[in-house]
Amino acid sequence: MPRDASELHQVLNRFNVVASILFGMGNQVAAWLTDYGGGGDELARDRWQKLPNIPEWVKTSADLQEKLALATVWHTNVKWIPGDFDALLERAAYGALGPLCIQSESAAFCPYDGGMDVFIKDDKSRRAIRELLREWASNLESGL
Repeated sequence: MPRDASELHQVLNRFNVVASILFGMGNQVAAWLTDYGGGGDELARDRWQKLPNIPEWVKTSADLQEKLALATVWHTNVKWIPGDFDALLERAAYGALGPLCIQSESAAFCPYDGGMDVFIKDDKSRRAIRELLREWASNLESGL
């Protein structure tokens, strides 16, 4: 979690750099956001669509079903442009946002207050991107 404006700037920069490497500039992405606090009204004004609630017949644990009952899931399809998601990325960096996932056909980017999870479809791309961003990656063999 950023402690000051300088650290926030660095986090937003890293989020945007990684996502830009994954998606390319101006390419189509889908974004999913789960909101637990009812603060999604601003999303509705900005190209996001509210999805129907999870049907009760979906098999989940009782805890997850209870949590999902309070959730609103939002979705949008947009072109990836660095900076366009900064308001949401900032909220993610401070842990003030439910799960956010931005994805293309070949990768997914999920920022949160402790960093970001990145999922890449093919091994060759995964190795190349890991090498490119090795200074930012976890030292663990798993990369986690």
